[in-house]
Order: sequence, then structure tokens, then C-alpha cells
Amino acid sequence: MSNLVENMRALRISRGWSLGDLAEKMNSLVSRQALQKYETGEISPSPTVLQAIANTFHVKVLDLALNFNVALKVVAFRKRQRLTLKREKTLREEFAEKAQLRFTIQSRCEVESIMHIEFIDGRLGSLAPEEAASKLRHEWKLGDAPIRNLTSVMEDHGIHVITLGACDSFDGICGVSQCEHGNRKRFAIGVGASENGGRYRMT
Repeated sequence: MSNLVENMRALRISRGWSLGDLAEKMNSLVSRQALQKYETGEISPSPTVLQAIANTFHVKVLDLALNFNVALKVVAFRKRQRLTLKREKTLREEFAEKAQLRFTIQSRCEVESIMHIEFIDGRLGSLAPEEAASKLRHEWKLGDAPIRNLTSVMEDHGIHVITLGACDSFDGICGVSQCEHGNRKRFAIGVGASENGGRYRMT
């Protein structure tokens, strides 16, 4: 029940919706007051209402019950000055929700592609960006030619690239999750849906 409570609220906040907004999007199937009670755990939704909630968020009912107990640390957030605090909070919540879902699914797979901490923190962490990029190209055997599909290359190496809601004042966000076993981390990068190709790649 606690997962449902936490996930419902996280999904709603990540979309910037109030309880009233959610009730409206569900065509008033349930009231705002009922939704609030679902989120606080006072009452549980019926199977019909649970399915309607999942449909409204465009997720599966199972997603509402998944344990996203993954510690996610945001290590970088690039924005422009005009980004409001409310919009920043929504973007951070959306990123956390999507990154935690991916990390949860990744942790359940038999084979994981996870970066070693010593490589990122030790060999790249202290370098200038150009030097770090050069070493990463060497490590991943990319050569010196332009990279045709940067997203595919990153995801092939276990770095999740997540597209967030369009916002002209937001560039990108980077999150790191410590794995529960060994000296390893998972990484995710969030970028704005409104970014053009050049800025998207630069971010």
C-alpha cells in the first residue's frame, strides 16, 4: 500500500497536476477528496478506480505498486535564470520518477550495464570536459569521428537518457544512483523536449 501511496503522489507532482487536476482528467470518476485519501493511505481505490488512475498517468497498474526504493542523487541541474522554482521542482520530480523506474527495471534484469565508480569519479571526475570526453571516447572505442546518434551510444553503455517536458528555460539534469551491490553506480541524464539538436547534444 505504501508504494501505491508514494507512487501516485510522485506521478501527479511530476506532471505538475493538483489533486483537482487529476480528478478532472479522470472525468470526475472520483472526487478530489477521495484522491487525497488515496495519497495519504486513508482508503484504497477499487480495482476500477485503480485502473482509471493508471490510464490517466499512462502507466500500467503494476507500475503504481512497484517499489522505486532507489536513492537518486541529482549531481547537476542546468537551467536559465527565468526558470521558476515551481517548474524546476516539477522537472526534478518528473526526472526522479522516470529515472527510478528505469533503474528499478534495470536492477531486475539478469545483465546490467553499470559504470564503475573508479572510472567516472577517479579517471574522469578531475579532468577538464575536453580531456574527459577524449578519455571516454578511448574507453568506449568511439574513434574521433562525429557521433551520429549520441543517445544510442550513451544508452548502449548503460547511461539512461530521459526526455522531460518541454521548457525553454531548462537545459538538463544528471542523476546518479548507488547500486546496492559492489562499487558501481547507475546514471541518468534528463534533457528538455524543446531542445534543438545542437543544444540537446551539448547538454
